[in-house]
Amino acid sequence: MKSYEQFDKYIEERKASDPSFKRYYEANQNAQSLAHMLTRWRKRKKLTQTQLAKMTGKSQSQIARIEAGNSNVTLGTISEIVAATGDRVQVNIVSDQD
Repeated sequence: MKSYEQFDKYIEERKASDPSFKRYYEANQNAQSLAHMLTRWRKRKKLTQTQLAKMTGKSQSQIARIEAGNSNVTLGTISEIVAATGDRVQVNIVSDQD
């Protein structure tokens, strides 16, 4: 078994046995997904981090940290960044009970 498969197995076992770990892990997965989504969106807009930073009044390093998932960014900040280009953010909440 490859090391990443062992890691995935460990994560799944830990999530199954520890509800607080599952919540923490899934919350961080969502933050990483949001960071990747923002990066893909910026690239589709054909903007560099520097160009986006100038449009939003943020620094390039702030944009880089957000895109790397190294920043505890708020929905308001994401909305500000996106709105600077004339786009908007849409959020969906999905219930695991359905």
